[in-house]
Formats: sequence, C-alpha cells, structure tokens
Amino acid sequence: MTDIKRNGLFNQKREIYVGVYNPTEAEILAVAAVANLPERSLVTNVYTNVLTASGTASSQITVKVGAVAVATNVAVATTGIKTTTTPGYFATGGEITIIGGTTPPANGALVVEVVIEYVELDKTSGEYTAY
Repeated sequence: MTDIKRNGLFNQKREIYVGVYNPTEAEILAVAAVANLPERSLVTNVYTNVLTASGTASSQITVKVGAVAVATNVAVATTGIKTTTTPGYFATGGEITIIGGTTPPANGALVVEVVIEYVELDKTSGEYTAY
C-alpha cells in the first residue's frame, strides 16, 4: 500500500486566524464592510465583546459574510462576551459586514469588538502532523 501522508497538502497543519473588528455604531447602521474573508475559508466561531452596551432596549447586531449570517441577532443591550455562531464555509470568500439586527442599536452608545475565527483551507503552516 502506498503511503500518501506526505503527498500534496495531506497531513499538513492549518492555522486558525482571528480577525478583530470594532466598528462604531454609525458604521454598523450604515452596513459598512470591515474586511474580506479569503477564498475557501471556514468560519468556526464569532465572539462579540460588548464593552459599552447600547442604550436601545433589546438591541442586536448581525455579522455576515456576503449574504450569509454567521452570527444572528447578537444581544448588545448588555455588556460581556456573546457567542452565537453559525459556522460556514465560503468557497469564494466574501465581504464581512457587521449590521444592525432585528432591533438595531440607535442611541450612539454602543462600543463593541467582534472577533471572527476562521481557517483558510488552502493555506498551511508548512509543518506536518506527526504520524
């Protein structure tokens, strides 16, 4: 039997990349793009760190890659870390936007950091997993 563990990309390690975005509330309401996700990326986690809560009761934000939501209606009316994630594979990559949710923030107080973890499936660290 042929040993193919070292052929091509087999058994090569991938790295998790982390993007941190802190748009203003005005940028969130204007649906401003914050970054571009590379081709053949797998979003694994989205964390929202609310530093200063929105003064709008029950306000929420949504994080999208292209037209696909990877975090929907994340509560931003209270401070702390929120982790609502819908993992997704993006063959052609896509523009990352952070937008208002069903009840968008509207009083100007929101200060938030959005952390997106993803893996670029075609990018390796150059190391092999021990076998």
